[in-house]
Amino acid sequence: RMGSETYHALKENLRNIYGRNAINVGDEGGFSPPMSRPQEALDAIMGAVEEMGYSGAISLAMDVAASSFHETGGGYVVAGEKLGRGEMIDLYEG
Repeated sequence: RMGSETYHALKENLRNIYGRNAINVGDEGGFSPPMSRPQEALDAIMGAVEEMGYSGAISLAMDVAASSFHETGGGYVVAGEKLGRGEMIDLYEG
């Protein structure tokens, strides 16, 4: 129930902010709003969690697939910004 209610709140919020195209569902079942930074997506999800009154009851876990944005020779590129290993850890912990 919590997941379903949060999903529908997120869908409505994204439609209100970004329009109908933002709630098209991708290959893996996710929405595709025009966001430029990963933090925007996390904020939108947590906003829906809070809106539904589930703060503390719902936590997020991510498979970030870091190998898909790891650069040969070291480092990562996230939202156009090059980050080192420590910066990636800080980003995840933040």
